[in-house]
Formats: sequence, C-alpha cells, structure tokens
Amino acid sequence: MPAYAVLTTVSNQPGMLFGLTRVLASHQANVSSVDIIPHDEEHAAIYFEFTAEAAAETIVNDLRQLSGVHQWS
Repeated sequence: MPAYAVLTTVSNQPGMLFGLTRVLASHQANVSSVDIIPHDEEHAAIYFEFTAEAAAETIVNDLRQLSGVHQWS
C-alpha cells in the first residue's frame, strides 16, 4: 500500500480528530502516526502518517470537506 503524510490546520474544538480519522477509516487507511500540535486557543495542527489504497487526492479532498479544516498539505 502507498504511504502518505498529511498535515492539517483545524479549529481547536471537540470532534476534529474524530472527523479526520472517520474520513481516513472510510478509505480503509491504516494510521501509523498521529501528532497534534496546538497553535493557540482557536487552531491546532494535526499530522497523520498512513497507508491506503485510495489515491491521496481523493482522501485530501474528503478531508477538505470537513467543517473546521482550514489548511492541508
């Protein structure tokens, strides 16, 4: 399976990690690493490393659709 890494900037609110992992799970991604980096009271960065058969563009497009996701790379 291809390996990917994604860094998102999200609203610092309950449920953001769940929303992101729900999208990854819907693509049968296997998460190997997660790091949460608080920026301030309003924003945090969440970094994932994972493997998945789905194309990275498809997964990133679904992550972008989540309310509270501000940036991704």
